[in-house]
Amino acid sequence: MELRGEWPGTLKCNHIVFVYIQDKLPKTVNEYGMKCMNATVDTKENAVELGLHELYSKIQRAVEVHSLKDNSKGHISLVIDDLSVLEIVTHGSTDLVLDFLHYCITLTSELDCSLVILNHGDIYQDTEAAIFLSHLIYLADFIIKAEPLATGIAADVHGQLTVVKKGIFNNGNYISAAINFHFQVKENGVECFLPGSRC
Repeated sequence: MELRGEWPGTLKCNHIVFVYIQDKLPKTVNEYGMKCMNATVDTKENAVELGLHELYSKIQRAVEVHSLKDNSKGHISLVIDDLSVLEIVTHGSTDLVLDFLHYCITLTSELDCSLVILNHGDIYQDTEAAIFLSHLIYLADFIIKAEPLATGIAADVHGQLTVVKKGIFNNGNYISAAINFHFQVKENGVECFLPGSRC
């Protein structure tokens, strides 16, 4: 699926810096957290903050190395996979996660990079999770949402993909443009198509 033809300025990428939180953050946090297993809550929160700071430092070094190596000839995308794991590791502290994201957003804006965040939602989420999600939506330029079909299960369509581009000015009005796709999961990938375009 190519969105470049739909919206000017869509993400372009020559180099991607992947952040697998499952691999890096728990190990980093555990290095600090194991020292304070029987410590107070404040000490445990400080350990998590130190772990997040160390993770951010690793990301910052990786992005800076790639941006210097290419002399700004290529575009770098920072991909955080998976933000819901970061929520778990921080014991549900949305403030710590949002602070970490603000640092990443600042880094990517200073070095003219893109930031891609994967977050898994829960259909039984509480109001705090909804508030966190609204913060993510506020920070995003693009929102890509995969969900089941509202009409139920179909044999040749597995779900709906909604792509929203925020912040389009049209005749002086601020609007968001949204495109809906249907998708079908295949053996080696996903096929996206416009609703009603397949018979």
